[in-house]
Amino acid sequence: QCIPATKSSEPRLQTDPDADFDFMRIIALSVLACAARRVKFFQKAIDALGEAKSLCLAGGDTVQQHPLLIALTLLNLSAVLGDIDHDEQGLRWGLEALGLMYNIFSNVELPEMIQAYYLALACHNAALLDVKLGRWAEAQELVDEGIEFTK
Repeated sequence: QCIPATKSSEPRLQTDPDADFDFMRIIALSVLACAARRVKFFQKAIDALGEAKSLCLAGGDTVQQHPLLIALTLLNLSAVLGDIDHDEQGLRWGLEALGLMYNIFSNVELPEMIQAYYLALACHNAALLDVKLGRWAEAQELVDEGIEFTK
């Protein structure tokens, strides 16, 4: 979908790993997904975020994208999956995003307000999915955790 804007058709550049702009493709796909979600084209959003997730996780154990880009992509995917009632799958990716954020913020210096925003957002997302699944205790724990970040 976003290949024409982020991938060269010139053979010399296609074989150059330094000319690979997967991060731009991930961002473009995420923007596409947000726009699709806004107008309730959920399948289009899922497709775009699925492709973005594949690009994020393409390296396997070798992380090739910025960890925060990966976490935000997974968080967006989680939210859209929740929109279409794929709550178990959404919760899986939402908790993965939350775990990545904890790891990122323990190793990367970012202002506390930014960390609190992302962590509270991820906690709220996971808590909402837990509520939809009837997991009240887990939801309450995540809500409390999210509130702690806003103090």
